[in-house]
Amino acid sequence: MLLNIKKKYDRNKNLVGNPQAGTAFLPDATDNTPDILNTNLSNYLNNFKLLTDDVAISDGYIVNFGVIFDVVAHQYANKQEVKLKCIQKIIDYFKIEKMQFNQPILLSQLEYELMGIDGVRAVNYVCVTQDIDYVGSGEGFTPGLFKYTYDGSTLTEDGTDGYGYSYDFQTALRDGIILPVNPDNPAVFELKNPRQNVKGVVR
Repeated sequence: MLLNIKKKYDRNKNLVGNPQAGTAFLPDATDNTPDILNTNLSNYLNNFKLLTDDVAISDGYIVNFGVIFDVVAHQYANKQEVKLKCIQKIIDYFKIEKMQFNQPILLSQLEYELMGIDGVRAVNYVCVTQDIDYVGSGEGFTPGLFKYTYDGSTLTEDGTDGYGYSYDFQTALRDGIILPVNPDNPAVFELKNPRQNVKGVVR
C-alpha cells in the first residue's frame, strides 16, 4: 500500500509545496516545505504501517482562483452590508481546512449558501475563475491568479508571483460543478488572498 500525504500549509494557512520544484522545469524553485517536516511525518507514520506498506510524502499541485458574484438584494437591505456578508460567506465556504485533493467545486451549493444570507433576494451568478469573468460581464482578475502554465510539454512562468498553476475553469464547468484536475496529477483548489480575490456586485 502506498500512502501519500500532500496538503501542507504555512502559519498563514497558505498552501506550500510544488511538485515541479527542483526538476528540469523549475530547477531553481523551492517548494517552501521544510525537510524536517517530511522527515517527521514519515517517522510518525512508520509506527503505524505494515511491513509491506510504503509511505511516500509528496507535493500536490496548487490551483489558486478568485470568485466573482452578482446578487440582488431586498429593497430594505443595505447593499454594502449584504456585499460584505456575501464576501465573508464565500471566504468561509472555501476555507483551506475544508478543501481536499481532487475535490470538485459545487457552485450550486455556494449559491445556496449565498441565498441564505439575510438581505439576499436572488443570486444571478457565481463565477470561479483565475482571470476573466466567463459567466457575466463583470471585471475579472488582471493579472491572472496563477504563476505557472503547462501545455503538456513546456512549463512557463508567465503569471503572478505567489500563486500556483493555471487551470481552465470555464472548460472544467459541467452542470454547475467545476471538475477537479486529472487524478493522475493530484491538485487542490485554494482561495488565496480572499480579501482581494473575492469581488462582486449587489444590485
